[in-house]
Amino acid sequence: MAITKKYIEATGKDCNRLEISLDYSLGGYNYWNGNNDGRGYYLYVSPVTITSREYNGRPYETVSQVLGQGIKKLVKPVQRKSKKAEAEAVELAKQSEAELINYVCNKYGITLN
Repeated sequence: MAITKKYIEATGKDCNRLEISLDYSLGGYNYWNGNNDGRGYYLYVSPVTITSREYNGRPYETVSQVLGQGIKKLVKPVQRKSKKAEAEAVELAKQSEAELINYVCNKYGITLN
């Protein structure tokens, strides 16, 4: 479960929002890119599509994204998870958020609403 998660309205080919989340990762071998990722707190920015639907009179939303789109950044490398490190990571993520949003918008042709 993400430590923080929020959505920003956006317009793009395969998205209607940007998902920005901060999460802790144990690190290790990454089968997607073949790298060895570090342990710590990562900031993720991904283009997503959120669709509102209804089933049996109950509303719900689905979140979908294109595999491989987005970026992540290690904002706080750590040896172990802790409340103090998490609080520091939240502050560091706020400083890096605009940089990652700009990168994703430029790479995938997304405009913020």
